[in-house]
Amino acid sequence: MAKRRAQAALAAQGALAQFGAAGMVRQLLPCALAAGLIWYLSGHLARIDRTLVASELATISPLQWLLALLATALSFWAVGRYDGVLHRQFGSTIAPAQARRAGIVAIALSQTVGMGLLTGALVRWRMLPGLSLWQCTHLSIAVALSFLAGWAVVAAAAVLILPLPVPGLALGAGAVLAGAILVLTASLLRPAVLAHLPLPPFRSLIRIVALAAVDTGAAALAFAVLVPDAAGLSPLLVAPAFLVALGVGLATGTPGGVGPFETLLLTLLPQSEPEPLLAGILAYRLVYYALPALLAAAVVILGPRRGRVPQPAPLLRAGLADLPLLSAARAEAQLVHQGPFRLWTDGSGQSGWLVAETALSLVTLGDPIGAVPAQIIGAPRHLAAARDRGLAHYKCSARTAVRLRRAGYRLVRIGAEARINPARFTLDTSQRATLRRHLRKAERAGVSCGPPQGNSLPLAELSSISAAWVARHGAERGFSMGRFHPDHLAGQKLFLAWQGGVVVGFVSFHATAQDWSLDLMRAADDAPAGTVQALLVCAIRAAATETVQLSLAAVPADHPGWLCRLIDRATGAAGLRQFKSGFVPDWHPLYLAAPGRLSLAVAALDIAWAIARPGPLKPRRSATRPEAAFFSAWSRR
Repeated sequence: MAKRRAQAALAAQGALAQFGAAGMVRQLLPCALAAGLIWYLSGHLARIDRTLVASELATISPLQWLLALLATALSFWAVGRYDGVLHRQFGSTIAPAQARRAGIVAIALSQTVGMGLLTGALVRWRMLPGLSLWQCTHLSIAVALSFLAGWAVVAAAAVLILPLPVPGLALGAGAVLAGAILVLTASLLRPAVLAHLPLPPFRSLIRIVALAAVDTGAAALAFAVLVPDAAGLSPLLVAPAFLVALGVGLATGTPGGVGPFETLLLTLLPQSEPEPLLAGILAYRLVYYALPALLAAAVVILGPRRGRVPQPAPLLRAGLADLPLLSAARAEAQLVHQGPFRLWTDGSGQSGWLVAETALSLVTLGDPIGAVPAQIIGAPRHLAAARDRGLAHYKCSARTAVRLRRAGYRLVRIGAEARINPARFTLDTSQRATLRRHLRKAERAGVSCGPPQGNSLPLAELSSISAAWVARHGAERGFSMGRFHPDHLAGQKLFLAWQGGVVVGFVSFHATAQDWSLDLMRAADDAPAGTVQALLVCAIRAAATETVQLSLAAVPADHPGWLCRLIDRATGAAGLRQFKSGFVPDWHPLYLAAPGRLSLAVAALDIAWAIARPGPLKPRRSATRPEAAFFSAWSRR
């Protein structure tokens, strides 16, 4: 115990040293501002009849006090959930109930004592022994900024709906709402130009605004019911004035917003009688500040409830070195080296999923990798909840789909994968007559195919072919679909087509020790007919010599109806389906699964957007370098 106290004292000294004199000055400035505003108000307060204020305070009925207490409880219920949202964003393993409790206590004390960032950090450090003081400070700053952002949106909406007689206020409120809409749109659509910005998930932003609406709305209700009738104020006029005064008061960091809060209320409500209004302010401060602060102080003295706080369900952990990807049964696992996917493994490191985050969903790709214990099927639910996103399983096989259906998921068939057994592949069948005709055309044109020759790739020629293909077909799609990058080709199985010594096409495959999966097909504008078919047949024969399985990748499902025809025309899926059918593959159905119908529809739109509007393509990731892209540096300290 003595050692722990010594360590805590040293950590506190280090944090205070890091805080520095400048930090202390920044925290003392609000107090100086409050003193100045109180001095400014003193002239007005001198003309106020204090006896009348006391008599108005006495007119508040028990029912009004009770309603104010209930509204305060609702407000603090929302207050604690700010911390819950931010803990998820930081990858914290603190149990949600413990995080909310610490948040309520920290805010109840810090908003009353003042110097909110420092006070809130110290209280959270006391209530969350699993976190360092630096982490608690970071969390306090994030909670404060989140509240201010949510308050700005709610207050701006209130000012536009219930205008106040202040010149320029409505214009400023409109600008705030316009900025909020832009941020929400960017978080939802994730444009490539903003890919480098760490935008919070769309659901988290909506949740913060909703919590701010409940929090500040309940606080406004508590204040409104305590203002005596003699003030002559309509609740519709009190609400926007209160919201503006509340946010400005708390933003200044003064204890309880004293000074700025009263000044703004008296300024924004000049038609009110000052004595009843001050009586309402005093009653509000008793209910919303003093009482919660006293209760919070008692909780802080008692300390955290050690041993009684439920632990969160274990999350999957990130790391490419945890699972031997080169031995994965399905080569599509190599997508972990490009695009948005990461490998998440269970605690044993024997099984895992490929996982990517889209704007609204956490998406797993394909089937679990490695050994598949029963608990691995449900593990992504915990991860999705921790990341504040919906969950979707994309392109899972029929076997995994059956397991997910038994677990209560909704399913829809979204496509089929064309698989070939190279050892049994032969051209001498009537079903492959069309394929033979294409191969003869390529042969008569002098096309030859094979792996790259020498130790270097003809990257200039390959880049030119790919650029011409993109110009002919439009922008490359992404997410789970291949895109051209020289660095990625170096880690794949590559086959080239030559005509007269000039490269006229190429195909690439994701590869493991057991499986090859088609990634890119590119042919030059002037490539002879049958070039791509010749490349794929060459790859199939090479796979037969290495005794691996081979996939020609997936095509969208051929559902009947106008929607399928529309999708086929927009994506060219019908032509791709016909092209791959010429190889007479075995078709394996693929499914999209999600916990409910709504989440299934949202995930389908989310994935479609991610495919059509991919982010920047990054160089190949090392298969031995641990990845933890979903956790910030905060969670690793």
